[in-house]
Amino acid sequence: MSNSKLYIIGNGFDLHHNLKTSYANFCLYVRENDKELYEFLEWYVDVELDKDGLWKDFEKSLGTFDHGAFYSDYDYTEPASDKFRLSDMFGVEDELTEKSEIMIQKIRQVLYDWLNEVDYPDNGYKTLLLDTNAKYLTFNYTATLNRLYFIPDENILHIHHSVAIHGNDLIFGHGSIIKEEPLFDNDGNGNYPTSSYANAEGASKMLLAYFYKDTQTIIRENEKFFDNLRDIDEIIVLGHSLNDIDLPYFKYLRKIAHKAKWTISYYDDSEPKKMQDALLKVGVKDGLSLIKLDDITI
Repeated sequence: MSNSKLYIIGNGFDLHHNLKTSYANFCLYVRENDKELYEFLEWYVDVELDKDGLWKDFEKSLGTFDHGAFYSDYDYTEPASDKFRLSDMFGVEDELTEKSEIMIQKIRQVLYDWLNEVDYPDNGYKTLLLDTNAKYLTFNYTATLNRLYFIPDENILHIHHSVAIHGNDLIFGHGSIIKEEPLFDNDGNGNYPTSSYANAEGASKMLLAYFYKDTQTIIRENEKFFDNLRDIDEIIVLGHSLNDIDLPYFKYLRKIAHKAKWTISYYDDSEPKKMQDALLKVGVKDGLSLIKLDDITI
């Protein structure tokens, strides 16, 4: 295996090869195959839409999950009523927990089902010139590197897992820190214990917490792979948008492979400035080249 070159692969790589792996494709799949989940997400998640009204950055949007509205919709209690009992909150907590667990499992399963049905093209795409002996860090769940370029598994780290290896145990989600809000009681004067309310509020945040992408923990869990990158002298990024959620990985790579030169691919002419700004955030100032993805085809 080459010890000098690392490829970083993003979803733009799959899209370049005509795989239907955009968030818009995912939106269509959910809408057609799980109406309950689609309506739940449309109601509680503020998803940015494209010009066709389909999802754009769905993972990031999960961080906008409106747990307050979710809580309110399942809170049937009336604390001001003489009939109110703190034990009523346990029922609210149970309903929120049950609904959250169902939706979490639905999201996991529909993501897996969608990706498992993605077709790999036999032709019709522009083949890229890749070093098959290099190391690969891919953010994709697909087997495109294996199936189209015959890159061996031992050369690849699927940083967020893969459908072929991990099934529906895929790392998927947002990077928004979940803020702890002040606990409340019945009248604000401490007349009731807060734990019953707090437990119900916690249940309303289950989905938000479950789909938090903890990049620092993921880096630690893959420490062996990253440690073997210290002598890398070339990093080539193909099809990754350098979004904020994934920047901690790039920052860590810059730290451990500080001598490496970077080549970043882009698709649209509006992207280079944004990508340069993102790399400046992680400390990549020198040794940077940008190239259009189509310009590195065979």
